[in-house]
Amino acid sequence: MTDLKFLQRIELLLNQSRYEDAKRELETFLSTNPTDYYARKAYVITLLNCGENDLARERCEALLAEYPESTDTLHLSIEIDLADEYYNKAESKVDLLKEMSALDEDTFLLEAKVKMGQRNYDKALLATNQALEYDANNIEALNLKIALEGQLGKPHSEDSIKHALELNPEDPYTIANHAYQLLRNGQAEAALERAAEALEKDPNNAFAQQVMAEALRSKFWLYRMFFNYSQFVSRLTEKGSWTFIIGIYIGYRIIRNLARQYPILLPLVYLIAGLFILSWLIEPIANLYLYFNKYGKLLLDKDDAKMALSAGAALGIALVSIGLYFGIGGDLFLSLALVAGLSAIPLSSYLSPTKKSNQQKLTWFTFGLIGIGLLSLLPNLGALLIVFMLGVFAYQWVINGILIKEGARVID
Repeated sequence: MTDLKFLQRIELLLNQSRYEDAKRELETFLSTNPTDYYARKAYVITLLNCGENDLARERCEALLAEYPESTDTLHLSIEIDLADEYYNKAESKVDLLKEMSALDEDTFLLEAKVKMGQRNYDKALLATNQALEYDANNIEALNLKIALEGQLGKPHSEDSIKHALELNPEDPYTIANHAYQLLRNGQAEAALERAAEALEKDPNNAFAQQVMAEALRSKFWLYRMFFNYSQFVSRLTEKGSWTFIIGIYIGYRIIRNLARQYPILLPLVYLIAGLFILSWLIEPIANLYLYFNKYGKLLLDKDDAKMALSAGAALGIALVSIGLYFGIGGDLFLSLALVAGLSAIPLSSYLSPTKKSNQQKLTWFTFGLIGIGLLSLLPNLGALLIVFMLGVFAYQWVINGILIKEGARVID
């Protein structure tokens, strides 16, 4: 029989996020009580929170084989699938839960998480609302509703935030959600204060860290404009994203051709081209600011920091080369400035995809391009500069395709 005092002790450790302590105590207990169901389930939860997903999956599957009718274990299996981003597997298990008549707020909340992971935000919101029909005060469902309404640009999120804060004004995730809503409303300073408050309560809250980083970057007007643009783009489907990008590109080409006949349009051509380039570079430049900020540096992940430093170094070389060109002359410096400046574009985004395979492809593409660019600086190889410039242009279409495929909204 399960030792209730022991399980209460484990529950306390989990509530305090002391996962390693819980893991050690559970392993000791299970060495003498290897068949205890509740301890085994708690061990799976602990492994998942320790980031040992493979072992958690193995132990959970063993439990499912022994207790196939256990909806609790099936719920836990879905949480593991969500952690590993196996959304199709998780979706089939949610359907199984429904077939088992396990219709409650937890099942619909899991379905909402699956749909959100699949970027099907409309169905995720529908499932979240179904969860709230069972329990209107479920704080996790409320927070998911806030995130989804904000993602979709719906006006009800402020009411949801107010309700969630009334239920639990000290919840760090709810406070971070409030900060993100303030940020969407253009209130960067207020968002910064709320994100800081969330991090005071839970320094390891990844969402609060993300909001804090966005709020710090949004102190700059240009980045705020980019943030609003990225919010708009995130609501587009894959087809809508391509329509938007191709439409802007065609519009730019039309205006550029008209400018040959009507020179008064030339400033508009330069403005659009400048905005294109700025949209590619604004995030790494903002991240470079964070990297050299005492607190901001702690909010950058390894990939963002690497891209910011790489792009910053390339832009630095470009500026120095331009200075040398105007100072002492020499076409080599002008060519180096062009190669370094354009290299900053792929260097600013090559690690942006979520999938490691896509990151690897873009890494080879980026450094292959830089290699061609550097070769073009050698005597008699100047023609490679055209290849390099065309490659940078092609790179933007490739990465747009990858990022749209990974992040575009799904509607079915």
